[in-house]
Amino acid sequence: MHTIMRNLPKYCSTKDGKKEILKIADDVEPVLPTSELYDESENPLSSEEIDEKWASKYKRQITYRVKKAANLAKVDKDKVAPLELLETAYKKLTHENMDLSKIKLSDHPTARKFVVDIRDIADQMEGELYEFKKKLEKLQKKK
Repeated sequence: MHTIMRNLPKYCSTKDGKKEILKIADDVEPVLPTSELYDESENPLSSEEIDEKWASKYKRQITYRVKKAANLAKVDKDKVAPLELLETAYKKLTHENMDLSKIKLSDHPTARKFVVDIRDIADQMEGELYEFKKKLEKLQKKK
């Protein structure tokens, strides 16, 4: 249960995920009917027994809605547009706290490797985008 509560903001991060979580209120009653609060001998059940009975009665509905919301959040996460990822990377690289002079001297080789790797990846991406542009221009000329 604590895992669900920790991940609840993530599940509600999409419009449809939030709807699924809210549907739990439609599917589940907050308390058991009075008739279910007693055993066969008409003795009142303990609060632990009531909780156990409530959980077993609504576990399927709650699990279904939570899993559906989790799947929707995962699908949404997988759909994050590459442009958004590029924008985020750019913002991090140009962030006001990106002051290379504050890197410890002992970390300079690692930092330089990161910078070189970033440059290589950026060059590769720029090449891919240039090729896409050329292909698009070629298609437009055919029309």
